[in-house]
Amino acid sequence: MIGIVFAGHGKFPEGLKHSTEMIAGTVEQSVIASLSPGEDPSDFGRSLAKAIDSVETGNGVLVLTDLKGGTPFNQSLLLSQNKNIQILCGSNLPLSLSAVLTRQEEMSLTDLTQAVMEDAYTSIDLIRYPR
Repeated sequence: MIGIVFAGHGKFPEGLKHSTEMIAGTVEQSVIASLSPGEDPSDFGRSLAKAIDSVETGNGVLVLTDLKGGTPFNQSLLLSQNKNIQILCGSNLPLSLSAVLTRQEEMSLTDLTQAVMEDAYTSIDLIRYPR
C-alpha cells in the first residue's frame, strides 16, 4: 500500500491527520512530519526522510504538505530525487480525505496522486448568497 506522510508547519500535520481520522477512521501506514519553530531545514529534512522510510513498503509515498515553497515542501522536493514519493501541496481536509479513502492496495502512486488532484479541484468552491 502507498504510504502517506502529513508534513507541514507546526501542528498543522497533526491536526490534519487527526481530523482525517475523525471522519475516515484510523489511517494505516501514515505518519506526521512537523516542522518546529526555529528548526533547521536540514534537521527537518532528516526527520522527514525517516518518516517517509517508515511508511514506504515498496509502493511509494504520498507526501501531503501545507505550503508550496515552504520548508516541508522544499525538503520533500529534495528527497523526491532519491525516493519514490510524490508531493501534493496546499493540503486541506478534503484533499486528505480523498487520499485516504481513494488509496487501494493495487493502485499506483501516480494513479492515487492524479485521483486526489481531481478531487481537490472539485472541493474548492465559492458560495455566495444573493444580496
